[in-house]
Amino acid sequence: MAGTYFVNAQTGNDNNSGTSEAQAWRTLAAIRRIPAGSNVATLMPGTWRNETPPLASGLTVRAKEPGAAIIDGSGSKTTQWTKGANGIWSAQFQNVLSAFIR
Repeated sequence: MAGTYFVNAQTGNDNNSGTSEAQAWRTLAAIRRIPAGSNVATLMPGTWRNETPPLASGLTVRAKEPGAAIIDGSGSKTTQWTKGANGIWSAQFQNVLSAFIR
């Protein structure tokens, strides 16, 4: 069923239905539950760190307020460090991005 779903990084809860601002999800991962078809995921003002929105055919991700929804992957963290030659430690990061959803 087509519809609009809501995500709120501050007050949402992934156990909510996501079908109203009062029942908003908290994480971008919850968007995966949106049924296929013409749907809109509305991001309330806030910042999502180290998350990327799942993209699917027929899904539009938008901010409720222009420029107020920030997806920030620049602060990615890992505990999977590898000690290399000469005592140099390294880690790999995937899907690091920063975006403003307008």
